[in-house]
Amino acid sequence: MSSHIRPWEQSPVDTQMAKIIAILLNSQDYHFTEEFLSQVFELTTEYMNHLLGNLLEYTQLQRRRKPGLSDIKIVLEEDGILPNILADQVQFSKNFPNKHKQRIQAVITKDQEAFTNNNISSNEQYAITEVVPNIKTKPPYIPAYLPDLPPDYTYQSTPTFSQPLTDLKQLRTKLVQESRLTEESLYKLIESDTSESKKRLQFEEELMELMKNKLTDDLQGEVTTSVENEKAEKSAGTIEETNQPSGTVEGTNQSPGTVEGTNQSPGTVEGTNQPSGSPLAAPFKFDFVKYAQQRKALALRKKAELEEAQKKRDADVFMKAELYYSPYATEKPTRETDKYFKDLLNDEFKKVIVSVRLAEEMKQRETAERKELKEKQEKEFKEQNEIQFNFQQRGAIDSSDIDSDAMEDF
Repeated sequence: MSSHIRPWEQSPVDTQMAKIIAILLNSQDYHFTEEFLSQVFELTTEYMNHLLGNLLEYTQLQRRRKPGLSDIKIVLEEDGILPNILADQVQFSKNFPNKHKQRIQAVITKDQEAFTNNNISSNEQYAITEVVPNIKTKPPYIPAYLPDLPPDYTYQSTPTFSQPLTDLKQLRTKLVQESRLTEESLYKLIESDTSESKKRLQFEEELMELMKNKLTDDLQGEVTTSVENEKAEKSAGTIEETNQPSGTVEGTNQSPGTVEGTNQSPGTVEGTNQPSGSPLAAPFKFDFVKYAQQRKALALRKKAELEEAQKKRDADVFMKAELYYSPYATEKPTRETDKYFKDLLNDEFKKVIVSVRLAEEMKQRETAERKELKEKQEKEFKEQNEIQFNFQQRGAIDSSDIDSDAMEDF
């Protein structure tokens, strides 16, 4: 060996592994040198690091903390290790001779005793703390060869008590400082309350302005629709008056035996101004200019409809939001876009509140009108019943008077 430190002497675990490798080789009746053992040890560590590294990568890819059977299966398949061979080795280790088992167990216990009894790895600086026993013992998952943890009392600080104030002047100043601290916190609370109340008042004022604007817009729309309806009725009345003169009958200038249509001779078809003596109809002429104009107008109309649909799509808020906030977004939102959509949402929220409040007011107004109408109807009904009752009473009194007079005459 060229190096002074052997590879299995770098850590206690490596030493145990090298000894176990040597015992296994010896059990198979292999005679080896120290250099061969170091080479086998390096190959073993390299191979184990390769397997464990691949297993760690696959475990992290699957977002697990502990490797699963699928991860182990993939690692074994990549390295060409058959599970049957591993099962045979496990069975062989179970049937391992007791002599080798005892030797391996003796090596492990010997190494542990050596590390625990090693004075170099012990905490010499905490030797004085042996007087104060530790409350907590070393957990079983910490190997015995590792150094001890610091004692318990190092994590505990000695309590310090403040001296009581005896000077009245210092006591008064301290009380004033504490009262100022409470005053500052109270002022902060008052400021926060006032700011929230201001925000609420501002929000209510904005809602009232929106309600007023909406009411004015509705009134203007009703006025314009009523004016347009009046104009349409007037224009329809004038058209009817002009189209229907007095004393005229439909289908004027028609001779007996002619078909519908004015200025037609007997035997002619509707809509054709044919001469009376022509045996054949006039030839049909196709107007190419008119056809081209109609096709052009149709194409322009389709183009205008497409442009209008594209404008509506571009102006749609939801389509704009899809560009920034949808799962298939193509652009990243900026501060300006966030502010734009936030203001838009606030405006729409205010509009919804205004519409709900207007609907509630309309409902309350309708219920009040219905209640008033019902009370009015009930009042009228009561008055009518009272009048009828008075008439009946007067009729009964009059009839009784007549009967009494008749009896007196009799």
